[in-house]
Amino acid sequence: MNSGINEIGIKGTVLVVDDNISNLNLLSKLLKDNGYEARPAISGALALLSLNLSPTDLILLDIKMPEMDGFEVCRRVKANEKTSDIPVIFVSAMGEVLDKVNAFQAGGVDYIMKPFEFEEVLARVGTHITLRKMQKSLIRSERMAALGRLSQAVAHEVRNPATVIGGFARRLQKHLSHEEPAQGMIDVILAETERLERIVADVDRYCNLRRPVGHPANFCRIVETVLSSYSDHIERHGIIVRRSGFENSTEEILCDEELLGYALNNIFLNAVEAMRQGGTLELTITPGSDSMQLSIRDTASSIPPEILQNVFEPFFACNTRGSGFGLALAHRIISEQSGEISLFSSPGSGTDVQILMPLATSVKCLEK
Repeated sequence: MNSGINEIGIKGTVLVVDDNISNLNLLSKLLKDNGYEARPAISGALALLSLNLSPTDLILLDIKMPEMDGFEVCRRVKANEKTSDIPVIFVSAMGEVLDKVNAFQAGGVDYIMKPFEFEEVLARVGTHITLRKMQKSLIRSERMAALGRLSQAVAHEVRNPATVIGGFARRLQKHLSHEEPAQGMIDVILAETERLERIVADVDRYCNLRRPVGHPANFCRIVETVLSSYSDHIERHGIIVRRSGFENSTEEILCDEELLGYALNNIFLNAVEAMRQGGTLELTITPGSDSMQLSIRDTASSIPPEILQNVFEPFFACNTRGSGFGLALAHRIISEQSGEISLFSSPGSGTDVQILMPLATSVKCLEK
C-alpha cells in the first residue's frame, strides 16, 4: 500500500529513527496517542529502506547512531528525488552549536534537544506537517491553473478540426457498403475522432468546472445512485459487488451532490473497465467523528508504483481508453468540497480509492 490517507483521523505519517529502543518506543507511542501513524526504524539503513518502500510526511531523526549517523541519513534523503521534500527534524542530546549548524546544512528543518518535552515534539511535528501540506497544495494549485489554461487553448484549437474530420468520416461511411475494404479504416477514424471529442469535452469540463454548493446529503444514497447506472456493465462482466457499513448509515455529509456524483461516476468507470474479465468490487463506508470515509476497492491488476503518484494529474491515463481527466476531475471536485481522495495499489490486492468527506454536522457550509 502506498502513501495517502488510509484511516480516518490520521494526521500524518512520521518515520521515527533512533538506535535507542526506549526512545524509539517512547516517541512512537507519543505520536500514535496523538493521532499520527508512527513508523519506527532502529538504524539509518532501515530508515532509508522504509522510505524507498513508502514515503512519509515527516522524519524524526536521531543524530548519534552507529554505522550511519543522522547527518548522513538526512543527506541521502535530500539527494533522493522521491524523498527530498520530506521535512527532517533532528532529535539529539548533542547540543553544540556546530551540531545544529551541521543539522541544518544536511537539510534539516528543525532541531529538538533531548530530553525533550512532549508538547514541544507534538507542536513542531504538527507545524512542519501542516507547512508541507500547504506547500504541496499551493504548488499543485499553481501547476493545475497553468495546465488548465494551456489545456483550454489546445482544446479550442483541436475542437474544429476534430468536428470536421468526424463529419466527413460519417458522410463517407454512409456512402460505403459494409463489404468495402475502406469501411474498416473509416471505423478507426471515427473511433479515434470520438475519443478526441471526449478529451476536448473533459478539458472543457475541467477548466470550466463550477464552484460547489454544499448541502447535507446521505453518502450511501449518492453512492448507490451512481453505482446503479453501471448495473448492466457489472452483470455483463460478472463483477461481484460487496457492501459494508451501508445498512445503518444515516449520517449526512456536506457536499454538492451533483458534482460528487460526477466524481464517483469517473471512479466507478475506472473500476468497472479494469475488471472486464470479472472480479470483486468492495464498497465500505466508515463513519468518523467529523468525517465519513468511502473505500472503493477492486480486484483488478495493480497500478505500478512508479506511476501511482501521477494518477490525479490531468492527461494521465492508466489505460488507453481513458481521456486522462477522470481521476483529475474527481480529485478536484472532492478537494474543492473540503474532502480528500487517495489511491492505494499494491501487487495482488488490486486498487483501493479512498474518499474522505466532512460530516454535515462538522461544517456549517461550503463557500458559495
